[in-house]
Amino acid sequence: MAWTSAMSLLAQRNLGAFLRFAGDWTAQYYREERMQANMADPVLTRIVEKKHLRALLDAADAALHFIPKETNSPIRGPLPIKKDLKAAVQAVREWLAANGEEYR
Repeated sequence: MAWTSAMSLLAQRNLGAFLRFAGDWTAQYYREERMQANMADPVLTRIVEKKHLRALLDAADAALHFIPKETNSPIRGPLPIKKDLKAAVQAVREWLAANGEEYR
């Protein structure tokens, strides 16, 4: 509702009702403005996520040289953890390349 139409409807009949309406509307406007200002920027959040994922992939690549080929599990026996990590990192890189994502 526009201010002019609200004023013409409420102020001519009841000035108190118009002032309550104007106060409520203004409070709602300022509350929404404050909420929008406090919300995180989604683009900036995505850029930070990309930096963190790139750091995680780089750390996984660097850790491959220090991880043993397999580890012994008392329940499942030898587990090829180095091969699994290498396959997981490669799968993430392939997915990024397929979807046009580039993490710097």
